[in-house]
Amino acid sequence: LAKRNKYLLILGFLFFINPMPLGLDFIPDVFGCTLMREMWGACDNDLVWYAGYGSNLSSSRFACYISGGYCVENGKHYEGSSDPTPPRAIKKKAYHGSIYFGNQSASWNNSGVAFYNPQANSASGHVYMKLYQITRRQLHDVMYQEGSSPNWYGRLICLEVDDKGIPVYTLSSESKRPLNSPDSVYKALITGVLSKEFGLSQSQLANYFENI
Repeated sequence: LAKRNKYLLILGFLFFINPMPLGLDFIPDVFGCTLMREMWGACDNDLVWYAGYGSNLSSSRFACYISGGYCVENGKHYEGSSDPTPPRAIKKKAYHGSIYFGNQSASWNNSGVAFYNPQANSASGHVYMKLYQITRRQLHDVMYQEGSSPNWYGRLICLEVDDKGIPVYTLSSESKRPLNSPDSVYKALITGVLSKEFGLSQSQLANYFENI
Protein backbone atom coordinates (compact mmCIF):
# COMPACT_ATOMS: atom_id res chain seq x y z
CA LEU A 1 0.00 0.00 0.00
CA ALA A 2 2.84 2.36 0.87
CA LYS A 3 4.47 1.65 -2.50
CA ARG A 4 1.24 2.37 -4.37
CA ASN A 5 0.68 5.57 -2.39
CA LYS A 6 4.16 6.76 -3.27
CA TYR A 7 3.50 6.09 -6.96
CA LEU A 8 0.23 8.00 -6.75
CA LEU A 9 1.93 10.89 -4.95
CA ILE A 10 4.51 11.12 -7.73
CA LEU A 11 1.82 10.90 -10.41
CA GLY A 12 -0.13 13.65 -8.64
CA PHE A 13 3.00 15.80 -8.67
CA LEU A 14 3.51 15.09 -12.38
CA PHE A 15 -0.06 16.12 -13.15
CA PHE A 16 0.45 19.36 -11.23
CA ILE A 17 3.57 20.32 -13.23
CA ASN A 18 2.43 18.86 -16.54
CA PRO A 19 -1.40 18.73 -16.55
CA MET A 20 -3.10 16.31 -18.98
CA PRO A 21 -6.66 15.04 -19.25
CA LEU A 22 -7.31 12.21 -16.82
CA GLY A 23 -9.85 9.36 -16.95
CA LEU A 24 -10.76 6.87 -14.25
CA ASP A 25 -8.29 4.25 -15.49
CA PHE A 26 -5.96 6.45 -17.46
CA ILE A 27 -2.79 8.33 -16.59
CA PRO A 28 -0.94 9.50 -19.74
CA ASP A 29 2.81 9.74 -19.39
CA VAL A 30 5.89 10.29 -21.50
CA PHE A 31 8.26 12.47 -19.51
CA GLY A 32 6.48 11.34 -16.36
CA CYS A 33 7.55 7.68 -16.52
CA THR A 34 11.21 8.71 -16.75
CA LEU A 35 10.85 11.06 -13.80
CA MET A 36 8.91 8.45 -11.83
CA ARG A 37 11.70 5.90 -12.45
CA GLU A 38 14.33 8.36 -11.20
CA MET A 39 12.34 9.38 -8.13
CA TRP A 40 11.28 5.86 -7.25
CA GLY A 41 14.67 4.26 -7.89
CA ALA A 42 13.14 1.53 -10.07
CA CYS A 43 15.13 -1.66 -10.65
CA ASP A 44 15.28 -3.96 -13.67
CA ASN A 45 13.77 -6.80 -11.62
CA ASP A 46 10.73 -4.77 -10.53
CA LEU A 47 7.45 -6.22 -11.71
CA VAL A 48 5.37 -4.21 -14.18
CA TRP A 49 2.37 -4.88 -16.38
CA TYR A 50 2.87 -4.55 -20.12
CA ALA A 51 -0.42 -3.83 -21.93
CA GLY A 52 -0.56 -5.06 -25.53
CA TYR A 53 -3.28 -3.90 -27.92
CA GLY A 54 -2.15 -4.90 -31.44
CA SER A 55 -0.72 -8.26 -32.40
CA ASN A 56 0.46 -8.62 -28.80
CA LEU A 57 -3.12 -9.33 -27.83
CA SER A 58 -2.07 -12.84 -28.88
CA SER A 59 -0.23 -14.53 -26.01
CA SER A 60 1.68 -16.84 -28.38
CA ARG A 61 2.81 -13.93 -30.52
CA PHE A 62 3.89 -11.92 -27.45
CA ALA A 63 5.83 -14.95 -26.19
CA CYS A 64 8.21 -14.45 -29.13
CA TYR A 65 9.34 -11.17 -27.54
CA ILE A 66 10.05 -12.91 -24.24
CA SER A 67 11.30 -16.43 -25.02
CA GLY A 68 12.30 -15.82 -28.63
CA GLY A 69 11.49 -18.02 -31.58
CA TYR A 70 9.50 -18.16 -34.78
CA CYS A 71 6.23 -16.25 -35.18
CA VAL A 72 3.85 -18.31 -37.30
CA GLU A 73 1.71 -15.34 -38.34
CA ASN A 74 4.46 -13.25 -39.97
CA GLY A 75 7.24 -15.80 -40.51
CA LYS A 76 9.75 -13.75 -38.54
CA HIS A 77 12.25 -14.99 -35.95
CA TYR A 78 12.62 -13.01 -32.71
CA GLU A 79 15.63 -13.01 -30.40
CA GLY A 80 13.54 -12.71 -27.26
CA SER A 81 14.42 -11.11 -23.94
CA SER A 82 17.64 -11.46 -21.98
CA ASP A 83 15.31 -12.94 -19.34
CA PRO A 84 13.11 -15.61 -21.01
CA THR A 85 10.92 -16.13 -17.93
CA PRO A 86 7.25 -16.30 -19.06
CA PRO A 87 4.78 -13.67 -17.75
CA ARG A 88 3.90 -14.24 -14.08
CA ALA A 89 0.25 -13.45 -14.78
CA ILE A 90 -2.00 -12.42 -17.66
CA LYS A 91 -5.29 -10.50 -17.55
CA LYS A 92 -7.55 -8.50 -19.84
CA LYS A 93 -8.79 -4.95 -19.51
CA ALA A 94 -10.09 -1.99 -21.53
CA TYR A 95 -8.57 1.50 -21.23
CA HIS A 96 -9.74 4.92 -22.30
CA GLY A 97 -8.31 5.95 -25.66
CA SER A 98 -8.26 4.84 -29.27
CA ILE A 99 -6.03 3.01 -31.72
CA TYR A 100 -5.22 3.55 -35.38
CA PHE A 101 -3.13 1.73 -37.98
CA GLY A 102 -0.05 3.48 -39.34
CA ASN A 103 3.54 3.28 -40.63
CA GLN A 104 4.88 0.55 -42.91
CA SER A 105 5.99 -2.49 -40.95
CA ALA A 106 8.45 -4.83 -42.66
CA SER A 107 7.26 -7.53 -40.26
CA TRP A 108 3.74 -7.33 -41.70
CA ASN A 109 4.21 -6.94 -45.48
CA ASN A 110 4.93 -3.21 -45.21
CA SER A 111 1.38 -2.66 -43.98
CA GLY A 112 0.13 -0.60 -41.06
CA VAL A 113 0.34 -1.66 -37.42
CA ALA A 114 -1.60 -0.53 -34.37
CA PHE A 115 -0.68 2.55 -32.35
CA TYR A 116 -2.36 3.65 -29.12
CA ASN A 117 -3.67 7.20 -28.82
CA PRO A 118 -4.50 8.35 -25.27
CA GLN A 119 -7.17 10.61 -26.73
CA ALA A 120 -10.38 8.67 -27.44
CA ASN A 121 -12.54 9.30 -30.49
CA SER A 122 -15.52 9.70 -28.16
CA ALA A 123 -16.28 10.04 -24.46
CA SER A 124 -16.82 6.28 -24.22
CA GLY A 125 -13.92 5.35 -26.49
CA HIS A 126 -11.77 2.51 -25.22
CA VAL A 127 -9.07 0.09 -26.30
CA TYR A 128 -9.03 -3.59 -25.40
CA MET A 129 -5.67 -4.68 -24.01
CA LYS A 130 -4.07 -7.82 -22.66
CA LEU A 131 -1.82 -7.27 -19.65
CA TYR A 132 1.31 -9.35 -19.08
CA GLN A 133 3.11 -9.19 -15.75
CA ILE A 134 6.82 -9.10 -16.56
CA THR A 135 9.93 -7.34 -15.22
CA ARG A 136 11.04 -3.87 -16.14
CA ARG A 137 14.07 -5.39 -17.90
CA GLN A 138 11.78 -7.53 -20.03
CA LEU A 139 9.67 -4.48 -20.85
CA HIS A 140 12.77 -2.68 -22.14
CA ASP A 141 13.62 -5.72 -24.27
CA VAL A 142 10.09 -5.73 -25.71
CA MET A 143 10.41 -2.03 -26.54
CA TYR A 144 13.74 -2.66 -28.28
CA GLN A 145 12.28 -5.44 -30.42
CA GLU A 146 9.14 -3.43 -31.20
CA GLY A 147 11.25 -0.49 -32.32
CA SER A 148 12.31 2.01 -29.70
CA SER A 149 12.52 5.08 -31.93
CA PRO A 150 10.02 7.93 -31.45
CA ASN A 151 8.40 7.02 -34.78
CA TRP A 152 7.61 3.48 -33.63
CA TYR A 153 7.17 2.35 -30.03
CA GLY A 154 9.63 4.54 -28.15
CA ARG A 155 6.96 6.27 -26.06
CA LEU A 156 6.33 4.65 -22.69
CA ILE A 157 2.83 5.38 -21.37
CA CYS A 158 1.76 4.66 -17.79
CA LEU A 159 -1.93 3.75 -17.86
CA GLU A 160 -2.40 3.26 -14.12
CA VAL A 161 -0.93 1.77 -10.95
CA ASP A 162 -2.76 -1.31 -9.69
CA ASP A 163 -3.86 -2.00 -6.11
CA LYS A 164 -0.53 -3.73 -5.38
CA GLY A 165 1.54 -0.78 -6.51
CA ILE A 166 2.51 -2.31 -9.87
CA PRO A 167 2.46 0.17 -12.78
CA VAL A 168 0.71 -0.68 -16.05
CA TYR A 169 2.60 0.43 -19.18
CA THR A 170 1.93 0.36 -22.87
CA LEU A 171 4.02 1.52 -25.83
CA SER A 172 3.24 3.86 -28.70
CA SER A 173 4.84 6.53 -30.89
CA GLU A 174 5.69 10.05 -29.80
CA SER A 175 3.48 11.59 -32.49
CA LYS A 176 0.76 10.37 -34.82
CA ARG A 177 2.12 8.28 -37.67
CA PRO A 178 1.01 8.27 -41.33
CA LEU A 179 -2.14 6.15 -41.67
CA ASN A 180 -1.80 2.80 -43.42
CA SER A 181 -4.19 -0.14 -43.59
CA PRO A 182 -3.14 -3.32 -41.76
CA ASP A 183 -2.20 -6.62 -43.39
CA SER A 184 -5.11 -9.08 -43.45
CA VAL A 185 -3.20 -11.60 -41.32
CA TYR A 186 -2.32 -8.92 -38.76
CA LYS A 187 -5.93 -7.75 -38.48
CA ALA A 188 -7.22 -11.34 -38.33
CA LEU A 189 -4.85 -12.02 -35.43
CA ILE A 190 -6.33 -9.10 -33.49
CA THR A 191 -9.96 -9.90 -34.30
CA GLY A 192 -9.44 -13.56 -33.42
CA VAL A 193 -8.31 -12.71 -29.89
CA LEU A 194 -11.03 -10.10 -29.40
CA SER A 195 -13.64 -12.63 -30.46
CA LYS A 196 -12.41 -15.74 -28.65
CA GLU A 197 -10.90 -14.24 -25.48
CA PHE A 198 -12.73 -10.93 -25.01
CA GLY A 199 -16.07 -12.31 -26.20
CA LEU A 200 -16.82 -9.62 -28.79
CA SER A 201 -19.59 -10.44 -31.26
CA GLN A 202 -19.28 -9.77 -34.98
CA SER A 203 -21.30 -6.56 -34.63
CA GLN A 204 -19.16 -5.42 -31.70
CA LEU A 205 -15.99 -6.14 -33.69
CA ALA A 206 -17.34 -4.18 -36.66
CA ASN A 207 -18.16 -1.24 -34.39
CA TYR A 208 -14.75 -1.41 -32.69
CA PHE A 209 -12.84 -1.21 -35.98
CA GLU A 210 -15.28 1.27 -37.47
CA ASN A 211 -14.26 3.75 -34.79
CA ILE A 212 -10.56 3.38 -35.58
